[in-house]
Amino acid sequence: MDEIGEYLKSERKKNGVSINEAGDDLGINPTVLEAIEDGNSKAFKDIYELKNTVASYAKYLGLNVSKMLDEFNDFVFEKTSKISLDDIKNAKSREEVET
Repeated sequence: MDEIGEYLKSERKKNGVSINEAGDDLGINPTVLEAIEDGNSKAFKDIYELKNTVASYAKYLGLNVSKMLDEFNDFVFEKTSKISLDDIKNAKSREEVET
């Protein structure tokens, strides 16, 4: 989540938008946007609220929302899966070699 937040923050700054302005435009408390930019996923009551806010923020900044949500889903998968993404990729590579 840190990487997503850092990316959103850098894009916001690149667009010359303050955190307060973004919050006002989106109708979202600026502290919520700061939590996202800081990678603080624990500030949200559930993962769906966080995902929707990330999507709204990305759209507001003119970013590719689908790509951003793919990154977000990778983050969620890494946090919730007992099997790491690297282990899955390695297993898939071994399977392809054996086939």
